[in-house]
Amino acid sequence: MSDDYAARLGRALYWADTDLKRRIVAEIAAHRSEAATAGMKRSDEPPGVVAKRYLQIYGFGIAFTALCALAGAAFGFLSAVQADISWLDGLQLLSLLAALLLTAWCGIAGGMRSGLAVGCAAAVARLVAMAVGVLVQGYAVEALSLALFVASCAMVPLIGFLGGEARKRWGEE
Repeated sequence: MSDDYAARLGRALYWADTDLKRRIVAEIAAHRSEAATAGMKRSDEPPGVVAKRYLQIYGFGIAFTALCALAGAAFGFLSAVQADISWLDGLQLLSLLAALLLTAWCGIAGGMRSGLAVGCAAAVARLVAMAVGVLVQGYAVEALSLALFVASCAMVPLIGFLGGEARKRWGEE
């Protein structure tokens, strides 16, 4: 396998763990070498296409999932920050939408483990932001509002789970 193809494949596998990336590149190199040795026509698929197929099999690696979870936590925290600033309401809504979309995308593209990790990070950050508002800043929250808020936090990881389930079912077809 040419060094250029291996390098491009390695770059296309940015979402994978380092060990998995090394194994995939070695596996593809072995297949291409066997095909060349046997005089068979080898597949000249672009590395991005090959990487996409492996993403469908393995999902996101831990480092990429952690990076997405960090972003999910930031969006989650911003979605529940309590302050008496008029434009903050719009930012909260956009942040919640971003957290939900990121969670769904990670579940669908990266698998259930990634979706749940991002969803849990966003939910915990939302709960922490609310706790800071109530306990530190003294915001009063009615019991019903608090119950609905906690229920909405529980829905975020559920979206990651459902994204992962959808990914599995779509992969079976």
